[in-house]
Amino acid sequence: MIKQRVPIRPVSRERLAQRRSQLKRRRQVRLVWGGWQSLVAIALLGGTGWLMSAPIWVVRSPEQIAIEGNTHLDKNQIRQLLGLTYPQSLWRLEPEAIAKGLKARAPIDEVIVTRQLLPPGLTVQIQELQPVAVVQVSAEPGAGLTEPRTDRPQRPGAVGLIDRNGQWIELSRYQQSQGGRSLPSLKLIAPPSRLAEQWPALYNQIKLAPVRISTLQWQDINNLILETELGVIHCGPFGANFGQQLEQLANLRNLSGQIDRNTLDYIDLRDPNRPLLHTRSQPAAVPRSP
Repeated sequence: MIKQRVPIRPVSRERLAQRRSQLKRRRQVRLVWGGWQSLVAIALLGGTGWLMSAPIWVVRSPEQIAIEGNTHLDKNQIRQLLGLTYPQSLWRLEPEAIAKGLKARAPIDEVIVTRQLLPPGLTVQIQELQPVAVVQVSAEPGAGLTEPRTDRPQRPGAVGLIDRNGQWIELSRYQQSQGGRSLPSLKLIAPPSRLAEQWPALYNQIKLAPVRISTLQWQDINNLILETELGVIHCGPFGANFGQQLEQLANLRNLSGQIDRNTLDYIDLRDPNRPLLHTRSQPAAVPRSP
């Protein structure tokens, strides 16, 4: 097979000149475009710096801070607890640090702080801790129990507050932020482990009790004691029978007209189907309603 050679045509000088001219124009276009890109980037950086330092982006007074979600805490009080000084550059404020500081100073469960550009300011969204009982911490009756889900471990004898979920609330912090608001009427005496593990389930039933309960003595895990308007109630271990025990309290409302309350030590509801009266003389069955 014979290969045929393709003849190479010579390039004219005019053609070479045209190519050199095209390459030169392309380099010039790239240089100009690169220069414009640099100028735009510098302008953007400069504009951003100017915007951040402009007087308009300044928080000059507490009124520029919007408070949302509060129910008991006063808005002006929350603004004071933020601990900010004025004027303050909006861009130098640190939302996470502000939220953390507020949560440490007030009975607040959750805080979200966000910047607001127009008009410049802050928005503070809070979820307050709602105490439902005053707590007196008793000694832990054994080792190896789960640590309490509280702000910090509580020593026996410490007094504080607790919400429905078992969250500990410092008494002094609550009183300072509430401006004299009354404390919950319910009192709880229990070790820390009980506050963390079983209190939410207990409170969900206590709040539906048919009689007024003033105090819960829960030092002994084998005997939950209620102080009620009917007298002292021994319930035994808190468990599946507790709802039935509370129902029996409604049936015992007329008890005060049938016995001498001065001789009654306590009512035994360990067996809700067979309540017993413990008087100073001897145990006796609860009198049946006529």
